[in-house]
Amino acid sequence: MFRRKATSESRVIELAGHELRLYIIRERRSNQRFGLSSKGLIVRIPIMTSTYELNRILDDAFHWAEKALTLKPMHPVNFRKLKEGDDIIFFDGPRNVKFSDPSATTEPLQWKASLKKEKFLHIEGQEPVAFEEYELLSKSVRKAVKNHYRKTLEQRVRQWNNHLELGEVKGFRLGYTTSRWGSCQHNTGKIALSTRLTLCPLWVIDAVIIHELCHLIHNNHSKAFWALLDEKYPRYREADHWIKEHGTKCIL
Repeated sequence: MFRRKATSESRVIELAGHELRLYIIRERRSNQRFGLSSKGLIVRIPIMTSTYELNRILDDAFHWAEKALTLKPMHPVNFRKLKEGDDIIFFDGPRNVKFSDPSATTEPLQWKASLKKEKFLHIEGQEPVAFEEYELLSKSVRKAVKNHYRKTLEQRVRQWNNHLELGEVKGFRLGYTTSRWGSCQHNTGKIALSTRLTLCPLWVIDAVIIHELCHLIHNNHSKAFWALLDEKYPRYREADHWIKEHGTKCIL
């Protein structure tokens, strides 16, 4: 007997004043399950769910999500809708969003972002108008931010490590993540940071860097780990509070 693999589909919906992405995931399960995160509304259903039953489940999911968004306001999208003239505050200062002349491109859904010009985030292409266009643009912006700040943040990691002497850093990676601000591979000595950190104050970035460097010594969150972090960077508590308060707004 063959088992069908999980399949998924997605589309854009409007819910409680938000435009967000709906993910419908068919998988081996006996009941439905709803989830709401920065990715959007996720609806998990049994593989063999009929179209009629799916419509009923979606009605329940929409009702549940509307109530959840009312009780606990959040941003059910994981990208920023960039517009002409917006200011993005990076750790090294603000940058103003500038789109090129619409006549400068023949491919309206293709964008190229650059931070080379000081104080500007320059985007070649037309200003987006639809959800999917903003979603595509964000990928280009994230890539530009990664390329621009990668060397700076790697140097920051190595400078702190040389100063604190916590272990050998054997690799560094910068990438856009929504679930973690940083990570450390204890066995390989590789440190990874989220591009979202570029939207945090430098002292918060330092807190995350030193947190991960401490994992070169303690591959856990034991009392010994927290004692070491407190010794090396006591301000980590303040940084943790800042992230809890402002972290959901740090998106690209």
